[in-house]
Amino acid sequence: REKLVILIESILLGDFEQIGKKTREILWRKVYYDPVATSKKFWKKSNSDLCVEEALLLNNFIKSAIRHYKTLILKFEDLFNLDLRYIIDFSIIANEADAFEKRTEKEIYTKNETNHALETIYCFLICLGDLHRYCIELKLAENDISNKWLAVSYYNEAFKLNPRNGVSHNQLGTLVAGENFDIEAIFHYIYSLCSPIPAELSEANVSRIFQHNVEALEQSSSTIVALGEFNLKQFMQQVILVIDIFFYDKEISEFNTLCYSVLVNFKEYL
Repeated sequence: REKLVILIESILLGDFEQIGKKTREILWRKVYYDPVATSKKFWKKSNSDLCVEEALLLNNFIKSAIRHYKTLILKFEDLFNLDLRYIIDFSIIANEADAFEKRTEKEIYTKNETNHALETIYCFLICLGDLHRYCIELKLAENDISNKWLAVSYYNEAFKLNPRNGVSHNQLGTLVAGENFDIEAIFHYIYSLCSPIPAELSEANVSRIFQHNVEALEQSSSTIVALGEFNLKQFMQQVILVIDIFFYDKEISEFNTLCYSVLVNFKEYL
């Protein structure tokens, strides 16, 4: 992997447009994602936490990946003469990044080459968010608040760099999936789907939540909560069902009754 990293970095910083995108994918998939994914698979099969030595090795591996991506972002900003410090927060990127020799001679790049550099930095910010998310999923830190804050920060910085791309919101949805009745995850997935460049996985992600919600409502005694009997979980299930119906323009019976019940219960909730 170390030899592959050296080769990929030389290509990324030398051959900008021809195979840059594919090289980025190989760096992420073969060097960093596959080892972490394999570790996650074995960890889930074992039905127990990672031992101290395993957790330490994996944590150090992820930390090295984070340091590498931070360094690459700084290298791209220097190489392509980008002035991004008024757009994204470089304090979280420069922190713990490796030192490197900056280029004194500045070249002039085409618009396509500059766009390639910006797209690459966007992808690297997403990777940084994902790596911190993996630390939470693998329980590699005693306090997950710091890793969650960093994951959110990198996804948000990616969004600020390119708000047209829905990947950042898709990843934010994945990060908060399962929390707060999934209402935040739904927001991020729908935001991604409404972006000019929607993330491919957002459709499946939000559809899965909607499907589980419908199944949960079907298992409950009644879709409509009786007046005076407020139930927060069932109320949120109804809200999600209304979002599902509106977003996909579905037709169901007793829709007016459902909306009335949601409004009444929303008033009760407030």
